[in-house]
Amino acid sequence: MARAKWQEEPKVRGVWERIPGSGVFWVRFRDSDGKLHREKIGRKGEAIDLLNKRRNERRVGIKMPENLRTVAIRFSEIADHITDVYSAEHHEDSGNIKQRLGSRSAQMSKLPPVSTTTGR
Repeated sequence: MARAKWQEEPKVRGVWERIPGSGVFWVRFRDSDGKLHREKIGRKGEAIDLLNKRRNERRVGIKMPENLRTVAIRFSEIADHITDVYSAEHHEDSGNIKQRLGSRSAQMSKLPPVSTTTGR
């Protein structure tokens, strides 16, 4: 049965258009820990599909990653920045710094980025 032009599509709980008429839809859901999440999607059909996917993940017990929006930084990237930028500006003897960080960088490059933090 076709809908008349004046009829609206049925509303779906958790899917909304932040700016009416923009065609960009958002999804609002809670993960398995009860934490509220919002994601910007696009078309309404894609938003409904994603909402159903997230609800199924919650039922199964799959957790969202804690660092969803952050990019992991490896120790080698930090060491390169220290030797290239910081050491050149703040140390007279940059060779010593490069030597010490070079040996540490080889050891730390085998570890995943999460384990390089101090945990403080």
